[in-house]
Formats: sequence, C-alpha cells, structure tokens
Amino acid sequence: MTQNFDYKKFAEDIKQNAENLLPDEIKDKEYIINSVYNFTLTSAEALSNDSDLMLDEEQIIFISRNVAKYIFEKAKDLELSYSFDKEKKDIILQNVAYIVFEIAREHILSGRKNRYKFDDPDNQVNKTYLKAIDDILNPKEYYLDSDFEIDLDEYSQKLKGITNAINANPDCIENYEERVDLCETICSFIEEENAVEYRKLLIEDYQKLIELKPEKSSDWYYFLYKSYYHLGNNDEAYLSLTKSINLTKDTEEKSAYIEEFRAVFEKISNYNND
Repeated sequence: MTQNFDYKKFAEDIKQNAENLLPDEIKDKEYIINSVYNFTLTSAEALSNDSDLMLDEEQIIFISRNVAKYIFEKAKDLELSYSFDKEKKDIILQNVAYIVFEIAREHILSGRKNRYKFDDPDNQVNKTYLKAIDDILNPKEYYLDSDFEIDLDEYSQKLKGITNAINANPDCIENYEERVDLCETICSFIEEENAVEYRKLLIEDYQKLIELKPEKSSDWYYFLYKSYYHLGNNDEAYLSLTKSINLTKDTEEKSAYIEEFRAVFEKISNYNND
C-alpha cells in the first residue's frame, strides 16, 4: 500500500493535461475530460490501496498514465467518429481501461526491466476497442464472459514454431527467451486453470535458461518462483525465490524481493514460522 501517494492530485493533473490537448473540433469536451479523470483516479486509487501488490509511486503512475493515455485517445475517437450515447461510450471505454490496466500491471509485476518488452499495446487495445464497438453495433444474443481472449490458434502456431526451433537447436538462448515471452503473454489472457501446460513449459524454459545463462540466474529464479507459485507448488516456489534473493546483487532489488517473500509466504502456513 502506497499511503503517501496523492492519487487525487495525480488524476487532477492528468485531467488538466487532457483539457489542454483537446482539439477545437471536439464538441463534448467535458465527457472526455471527465472520462480521463475518472478512469485515472480509479486506477491510481485501486493500486495505491492494494496491500498485496505493494507497488511504489513510480509503478502506480506508470500503469495509471497508460490508462489515461488510451482513454483520452479512444474517448476522442468516439466523439469524432461515432454517435453513441453516454452509456454505450462508457461501456467501450471500460473495456479499453481494463485491457490497458491488465497489460501494464502484468508488465510491472513481471519485473523484467531489460528482457520484457513493454511496447505500447496498441494492437491489443485496438482489438478490444473495435470489438466493443462491434458488440454495440451488432448485438449478439449470447455473450462470452470474457471480451479479452487472445487468438489461441495463432499463438499456438507460433509456439509450435518456436518449439521446433528449440528441438533443432537446444542451446539457443534466444529461442527459450522467445518462448518464455509467448507463454507469459498467453498466461496473462487466459483463465489460470487453462494455463497449466504453459506454466509447466515456463518452468522447463527458466530451468534451461539458468543452465545456459547463469549470470542472469537471479532473474530466472525469480520467474521460476512465479511459475511454481501459480501452479501451487509452494515448496519449489519458496526455494526458487530464496535462490533469487541470494543471487541478487542490486540492494534495492534484493530488498523488494525480500518484501515480496515475506508478503507471499506469510500467507502460506507452512512457512509462517520460518
């Protein structure tokens, strides 16, 4: 929980910036400004008050600023290109805010500052935005619970190709890193019960990366801990995070891992007395 972060002032500053950037041809400027403010405030407040995530101010700003950016862009586009009423526009923007929030949050939680590429998630946001519009323009009798599924067929084909490359060259680090990124992406957008096979593959890949690139072992052990933890293997998760902490040289990063260790394993009764 980030108690000293003034998320209300942050949202007000974002709101002011949005107001200054609006072009003259926008008629309902108030709707866009209020949308940016409300989604930014909701995001920043939720993250600030989440004691499980333990995000710092910079991380909260990163996620919330990305939410604000895409809400501004899509709210502006809705005003210029469509004649939806406020309720329909709100639904569309809620979908946009959700997907941006999840992508940015997952990037932060992954901790992969160097290897994990956080490109502006234009493709996923645009797909979500256009699908929400299509659902309104072409209402269907039945809806799936999730509007944010990735194209698993496409990703499965990519995964198959990478796996073939790994089988052909089992010591190529880049192939393992590419498969890790792909599996992590898949796991971010599917239900956890459907992610087991990808989590198991991640474990294999992180173990191989520890062998092939030992100088990065502190990172690989951290991601290995995450994979074991998602699968409910607390013993291996405990050991992997411990190894990551012991191998981490950066004092700030080590402190963050120690805090995460305490927060996670205090919830697991087997380790309460360790």
